[in-house]
This record gives sequence, C-alpha cells and structure tokens, in this order.
Amino acid sequence: MRIYALARTTSGPPIVDTEIKGFSLGAEAMSGATRFGLYILMGTREQMIAVDDDPDAVAMCQFWQLDNTVSAGKRTEIDAWADANFPSLPSVPIDWTYRQIVDELYSRANEHYTSAGLFLKAGGLAPYHTGIRCLAVSPDPATLNLAYHGEAWPLIAIGDYWLYELCSDEDELMRVHNALYDLAPGATFGLLAVVDVYGTSFYPYAVMSTFDHPASELIARRNRIASYLESLDYSSTAELRAAVTEHAEVSGIVTALGYTMPVLWNVMHG
Repeated sequence: MRIYALARTTSGPPIVDTEIKGFSLGAEAMSGATRFGLYILMGTREQMIAVDDDPDAVAMCQFWQLDNTVSAGKRTEIDAWADANFPSLPSVPIDWTYRQIVDELYSRANEHYTSAGLFLKAGGLAPYHTGIRCLAVSPDPATLNLAYHGEAWPLIAIGDYWLYELCSDEDELMRVHNALYDLAPGATFGLLAVVDVYGTSFYPYAVMSTFDHPASELIARRNRIASYLESLDYSSTAELRAAVTEHAEVSGIVTALGYTMPVLWNVMHG
C-alpha cells in the first residue's frame, strides 16, 4: 500500500513508530525546531495504519483516493495537525479533494514540487510490467465507467456479471479494484489475477499480496464465486473450490463455465 503522509524527519526517512517498506520525500517544512517531511510511504496496511496512529504523523490518503473529496474526519485531522505545527495555514475547504490538499501542502513547502515528479514504484501488482494486464470480475459492463483510464474488454458473461480483461498502470488498476471490491456482495468483485507470462500463467498471489488480503480472503472469495456459478447450474466447480492460487482460481472459473485455458488466452487481447 502507498500513501501520502506527513511525518517528522531529519531530511531522510520519516520518523515514525513503525517499520515501512519504502519512502519518497517530496517536500520539507520547519515548525520551530521540528522538521516535517511530506512523503509518499509504502508498506503493509497494518504499517500504514500505524503511521496514521502516530501522534506526530498524518496518513492523508492512498493513491486511488486522490480525486475523492476529503472526508470530514481527515479534514479535522489535517486541520488539527496544521493548527499545532503551521497555524498560518487555512483550514481545508469542505469541497476539496485529497489531490488538492496534497498539492497545496507540498507546493507550499517546496515551490518546485509537482505531483507528477513524486512517485514510489516498488513491489506492487507486476513490478516488471509497464502495461499491466489482468482479469477482473465486474457486476456488468457499465460498472467499469469509473472514469477508467486504460483498456477494458468484457470477455465472458457470468450471469449478471462479466469477466473482464483490463490493461492500465498499477495506480489505476488498484483504484478500480478498490472501487469494485467495495460493491455488494462485499469483497467479491475487482481484480482476480495478473498476467505473469502471457498465454501461459497468472501470478499466484499478485492481487492478494498487493492489497494485503489474507489467504483466507482468497478462499472466501473463491467460494462465493463458486456458489454463484452453481446457482446458475454450472456444476463443474470442483476445480474452482480446490483453488489456492489466483492462477488456479481463474482456471477453475474457466473450467466451470465449460471452457479451457487456451480458449481464455485466445480471446484475450495481449
């Protein structure tokens, strides 16, 4: 997980009460004798929650939240941090997005700051791929009208749902996954698997690892999909119900629908 965050610093790593996996420092500002850094941080979900729980730090948002309106709770938290450390800063306007507040704070601290120039690419869905190709489960074709920036192809209808092929960058795919994963029934839709070797394999745990989902969540999601297929009278779900990797889950879905993996690769757009 990657977040924009405010934390104490000595012009290097953030000083926070937890280990993190990586950081990118975008700007610095002094408050009395204390130096604050304006960062992108990377770590597990638990590590990023710990950053936000640190009384000297503020986790502002994840990448996929940048164009969302700042929540009332986060506005209060940022305003309290500003009042304590930079009282000349105005309160966050009620209708601002996270991108606006990030750009405002970072550019005030560093006149040369641009959001396009601050990035942290490490780990993630497919670190060696530029155009990441993956499969996603979506309730219907229109659901992907999420101001999606990338290519999307509906491949196979599954009752009221669709198996999609998506191609975009990591940040966009993570945003789409989170939006779909929040739909009812919860934790069912979204990214299913990421292509490793096109025509041959998907990564075994790319989605679960990127979003810090435990193995039990893969199993629960797999079973929900299997039960839905069975409700549509697709009875060949034994392979799906035995799947313990994302590649095996895709294969199980394809088999249950009466197809083969070569057929799936042939209809994809890689």
